Amino acid sequence: MGNGGPRARLTEYARWLLVQRVEREGWTVAATAEAAGVSRETGYRWLRRWEAERGKGLCDRSSRPQRSPRRLTAKAEARICRLRRERKLVTVPRLRYQLTCTPVSGPQQ
Repeated sequence: MGNGGPRARLTEYARWLLVQRVEREGWTVAATAEAAGVSRETGYRWLRRWEAERGKGLCDRSSRPQRSPRRLTAKAEARICRLRRERKLVTVPRLRYQLTCTPVSGPQQ
């Protein structure tokens, strides 16, 4: 078991201990969560993951989205990076103009 991510409140061992206290020692989820320094909701989350996946459910997970439907194409990303390198201080409106060749309207009155 690992140490948990940089922002993880509990290590994988602490998650396992939380589950063991509830399942084997008869602690309430509220008491276990308080002892671990997390919310009751977080305690229930780890219990649900344990019940669904066992040990694997207590491992760290990536917070990266599984899909990004509005993500730019690699070509567009490369073009933006090139424009930023060439023109050190590129504002978003200017960048939009460079990419779309359409003028940017000012604030709406």
